[in-house]
Amino acid sequence: MLGLFFASLALAQYGSTHFRDANFYLLPSRGWELLAGALVGQVMHGTAGRNGTLKRFGVMDEILTAVGLAMIVISIVLFYDTMRHPSLITAIPIVGTVLVIGFAGSGGMVTRLLSSRPFVSIGLISYSFYLWHFPVFAFARIWIGTLDVGDKFILIAISFALAALTYTLIEQPLRRRDVISKKTLYFFCGSITAALIIGFGLVYTGKLVPYRYVILETMVNFKYDPNEDWREGTCFIQPQNMQQPDVFRNCEISNYDSNKPVLLLWGDSQAAHFYRGYEQEFGGEYNILQLTSSLCAPLPGRNVSNRPGCKEINDDVLDMIVRTRPDKVLLSAAWSVTMIDDVRNTIDTLRKAGIDDIEIIGPVPKWETTLPDQIARYVDKHHSFPERLSTGQSPYPYDANDALHALTEEMDVPYYSPIDILCPDRNCQTRVGKTPDSITQFDTAHLTRQGAIFVVGKIKEEKARSAQQN
Repeated sequence: MLGLFFASLALAQYGSTHFRDANFYLLPSRGWELLAGALVGQVMHGTAGRNGTLKRFGVMDEILTAVGLAMIVISIVLFYDTMRHPSLITAIPIVGTVLVIGFAGSGGMVTRLLSSRPFVSIGLISYSFYLWHFPVFAFARIWIGTLDVGDKFILIAISFALAALTYTLIEQPLRRRDVISKKTLYFFCGSITAALIIGFGLVYTGKLVPYRYVILETMVNFKYDPNEDWREGTCFIQPQNMQQPDVFRNCEISNYDSNKPVLLLWGDSQAAHFYRGYEQEFGGEYNILQLTSSLCAPLPGRNVSNRPGCKEINDDVLDMIVRTRPDKVLLSAAWSVTMIDDVRNTIDTLRKAGIDDIEIIGPVPKWETTLPDQIARYVDKHHSFPERLSTGQSPYPYDANDALHALTEEMDVPYYSPIDILCPDRNCQTRVGKTPDSITQFDTAHLTRQGAIFVVGKIKEEKARSAQQN
């Protein structure tokens, strides 16, 4: 038995750094704690005196018992939830318990303390309290989120009350044969077992899982392929293809109608992600031509060091604009404050080419990590699916948004701001519905189709209000 004790203790110490979850829950690394009690029992059985404890050593008994109680209290006060446990540090409360069990005499101070009515009452309901506090705290975190000290004291009181009721109404009657017959006991146990089997089955199949776990799993494993929405390869050009001749040769207007005016959507990927939104909200009004390429803002003459071919693409688009004179030119990109002078020059160039109907869409929020990751972190911490987030954002799109507001007002160009739509007071909308697939962005800086449709819908409402006012 002693060999098993030390083997289990060694495994616990090793497991505390190599497989912490299994180390906590599995018997091989927790067995030494049970064996400590068995060893004490074996020693006491062999050397018990008349009072059923180890051989008496007078005042030393009191000292050892007091030391044991102190070790238990120290563990309660100083142990914290991230401590590696079980491990050698766990020996402190285990040894303390051994000392109390082994050396507490019938007339000792510690024995009188632990035998007092309050401690005995707590002892009687302690296991029920242990069982109740798990669901009580778990459901409180689901409903409340982060718990403060006051919340925890209230929940402890609730757990004690439930434990007392369980002890009085369930434990005690079950121990009395004159109250509970064997037949009733078997029926009760069978019903509980059946309920547990059904419950575990529902959880395993995903039919009885807290909704926050569904959200968390969806966000952690979130996948979104924008290629179809962006029309990658034809109307959205990736870097590896940007130096090819006539890159937009296969880009066509969907459902072209000669009776409708042409709207040119020109820019980078933050223009491409608006295509489906404009198609849905303005497709009945315009023929929408999408000419977009990766990290290539619609700024003719501007070189982009990591996008060879961008300058040539923009020059070609400008030539096409001069030749074909689209009815409306819509500029959109991942704007920055360093681009403002180039934006001014582009507006002037378009006006000189005879294009008077020019609109600019501002940048979208940029997250420090992907929006699904930001949502997952929030759900994990607060146990709720956020409709808005004010943290985890980059400040740069806000700076560009302010600069573009000033520039477009100065140059009398309509400006529509996704930042203003999605992020009033920098508190950004994360979803347009109640389900995890309704989030507004799929990475750090691009809208989902639903996000694009939502933003463009708001732009359409804003245009309608402006038209009424004019």
